[in-house]
Amino acid sequence: HATTFTSIVIPETANHLLSQLMFMFEYNVRHGTVIGIVGAGGIGYYINTYLKFLQYDKVLALLIIIFIVVVIIDMLSLLLRSFVTDEGDVRRPSWMKTIREAIFGSRNPSMKQ
Repeated sequence: HATTFTSIVIPETANHLLSQLMFMFEYNVRHGTVIGIVGAGGIGYYINTYLKFLQYDKVLALLIIIFIVVVIIDMLSLLLRSFVTDEGDVRRPSWMKTIREAIFGSRNPSMKQ
């Protein structure tokens, strides 16, 4: 049974397992900060403490660090997933396109007013 598992099950599910693993890691990093702000500790604790003492420069520094870490994790996730996908290429929409669609909504060219 172990041979069947290692030769069939793992290769067939590797893409999904890696994708789920990376998603949960990203999720935990992002939400760990929020949970810390409400009292569970971690970097969110420091953000909350600095906010109480009106040390906004330190809060901004921590937020920038969190943003950079999340972007790096996201890029690594994208890179790792590109190695295991069948197409070998995983892309995300551009920032400008995403922002434009969020502000103006997606426009369907076939629906003219």
